[in-house]
Amino acid sequence: MLAICLVLPACLENETRWGGSSGVKALQDEVPFQICYNLQGATYVGAFDRATAEPQFLILWKARRKGESGSDMNNRITQIHGHKIKVSFTEKAVYALQGDYTLKRLTLTNDETNHILNLFSADEPFKFDPIWDKAINPNLIEIEDPTWNPPPWPKQQQK
Repeated sequence: MLAICLVLPACLENETRWGGSSGVKALQDEVPFQICYNLQGATYVGAFDRATAEPQFLILWKARRKGESGSDMNNRITQIHGHKIKVSFTEKAVYALQGDYTLKRLTLTNDETNHILNLFSADEPFKFDPIWDKAINPNLIEIEDPTWNPPPWPKQQQK
């Protein structure tokens, strides 16, 4: 019982973590699909400063509509489309969301990982580049929010 009393306060202590961001970015030549993402922020010390905030990891997939994601009280992403996800909150990484809501860690160098994280954490317009084209985009699959009932995609007119 004493061990539980000593450990419990540490478990209840909140970590100071930047929640990151989530959203969509236009996808070249793949209308109506977009790149959906959840960018997880890292922990920080002192007052939060967006200018020095560090990204921790990025989860990517394609969809016509992003859907909902959820986080815990420590601003750690815990679910996408109502499905729980499991991820390390200590390593920098880029993940591709899979159809069964597991995460596939993409094989990137540290520099490539930082480059992709910075593409999504910057306030500048998103720019596709050779790293994106070679290592990221081929790994992304379409995963629509299962609660969304999309309108039918218009058929092309016959000429």
